[in-house]
Amino acid sequence: MTGRRFALCLVLLVAARVQAADFAATRFDDPLPDGCAPADCSLREAVIAAQSAPGTDRVLLPAGTFLLEYDEDLPLDNNNTGPLLIDTPMQIVGAGRTATTITAAINLPLVIGVSLEGPAATLELSDLTIADAAAASLFGPVFVGEVGTLDARRVGMRGNAGSAGAIFAAGRLTVADSVFEQNTATAGGTGAVVLAARGPLSITGTQFIDNTSTNGALVVANYLVEAPLGEIVLRNNVYRGNLASESAAALTVLVANGLNRIDVSDSVFEDNHTAASGGAAHFGYMDDALDTTRLEVTADGTRFSGNSADEACGALNLQSDLALNLIEQPTLTMDLARFDGNTADAFGGALCTAADTTITRTTFAGNTAASQGGAIVSTGPTLRIERSTLSDNESGSVGGAIFSFSALTLDHSTVHGNRAATGAGGVLVSGTDESTIRRSTIAGNTSGGVASSVRLASSVQFPATLRLSASILQGACTFSDPAAQPTSSYTIESPGNTCRLATSPGGFNQRNVSSADLALGALADNGGPTLTRMPGDDSVARDPGLSSGTPCSRVDQRGYVSVDTRCDAGSVEVAGIPAEPLPPDVFADGFE
Repeated sequence: MTGRRFALCLVLLVAARVQAADFAATRFDDPLPDGCAPADCSLREAVIAAQSAPGTDRVLLPAGTFLLEYDEDLPLDNNNTGPLLIDTPMQIVGAGRTATTITAAINLPLVIGVSLEGPAATLELSDLTIADAAAASLFGPVFVGEVGTLDARRVGMRGNAGSAGAIFAAGRLTVADSVFEQNTATAGGTGAVVLAARGPLSITGTQFIDNTSTNGALVVANYLVEAPLGEIVLRNNVYRGNLASESAAALTVLVANGLNRIDVSDSVFEDNHTAASGGAAHFGYMDDALDTTRLEVTADGTRFSGNSADEACGALNLQSDLALNLIEQPTLTMDLARFDGNTADAFGGALCTAADTTITRTTFAGNTAASQGGAIVSTGPTLRIERSTLSDNESGSVGGAIFSFSALTLDHSTVHGNRAATGAGGVLVSGTDESTIRRSTIAGNTSGGVASSVRLASSVQFPATLRLSASILQGACTFSDPAAQPTSSYTIESPGNTCRLATSPGGFNQRNVSSADLALGALADNGGPTLTRMPGDDSVARDPGLSSGTPCSRVDQRGYVSVDTRCDAGSVEVAGIPAEPLPPDVFADGFE
């Protein structure tokens, strides 16, 4: 760029900034607009003035409550009455989320519309609340057209109602550090708070509290199939006390095309309830989704607590879609997450997943299902659980902790104190693939009040197989096939001889070990982000009781590395030291 061209660009930039102006509202009522005078300017008059001026102008609102009126005898296309229709770049800035409020007459079709029919525009809302607006339109109090953009920061949406109880965004949407509370989706609306049709979408640091809807407090639906959602960032949010009747109460995401990455990390889902499945969150596909659609969900550091479903999947439901014949299956990954106290009146007390699922350093505790899978039901291709704890979950049928119809890998994990009514107090394995339990401790689980660890449910139709390696199984194993024989090595059964451990000299298995010789400690904080059961000093699970076994990572469930040359059986290396600085045991509650 030549010096002359650079100077010209600089002049134009300065001119554009000079042209932008501030328009301060000085009255709280909504008269027929006749210009924005310094001492006589309503919210509507300030918006009209900003819309007429060049540049990205600011509308400044002091503390107080602004009322928007609607005269049905006047047209809506010139901002003289009814909703504020924005079709030029603009900022509306209040004096604080709890200080400045915009409300509306009961018959108002909208409060704010961005690029409804006009050119692309960006509206920046900040430091204010829109409250008690009952939108009479098919949308919500705030509507963003397909070419529009809304950037909302430190905004409140409280006590509103509409088809979308607060915001319907067919265009671009960014929300940060905001609060959506006590909004209601009316007449079978598609979301109490937000429905976004296209990405990218970012909602961070935001609370969704006590909203009521059909399909969830936050609904992200890719109904514009030609425009994939892409990156959907929903991090560090709190979803609490939301109610829904037909889908997840807090969050529903439905995709239809291309690669869709959904990140709900560092969030809290608490005390949400649905009359359907997925008490807190549901991820799935639109009815017209393409078979090339890809769905990737990440939930690192997220807590699901006290959520409930009248049907299945007490906290989280991730569906696949067999009718689509998807080229790539969905994926779910979570690290340092927690599921506690969730309930389902059918299966899957905490989690139902039909995805390729990877769970690390995560705790499932005190979840309940009326039928299969007190904590987890997995029907996807793979379920990998590593360095995690599943404790005190309960199933009214089989699989007190896990009901897996997938290729399960349970690695360096603890399954303790879970209960099932009719089988597999700890883990039930079925399906068509080989599952592996490696360096894990399954102890203290019961079925019908009797000690129970693992059940292999295999048949001609579902020829599942099981590999056991360097694990502790306390409680009986059961098999649906009398001839089923798991592959096993360096594994301990205590007491009894029901797990069909290999008896060949090379297997180094130990059968019918007494509880005294096993000497497992109680479930406790032995270091690391999850609770574990530590073998005592004289336990046969420690390396003196086992010949040198198959190679292992020697980083145990806690993140400790063994200083011995041989690995222990089970999830804990007794003689271990932290392999790396441990992350803090903190969840992103963040809000009181």
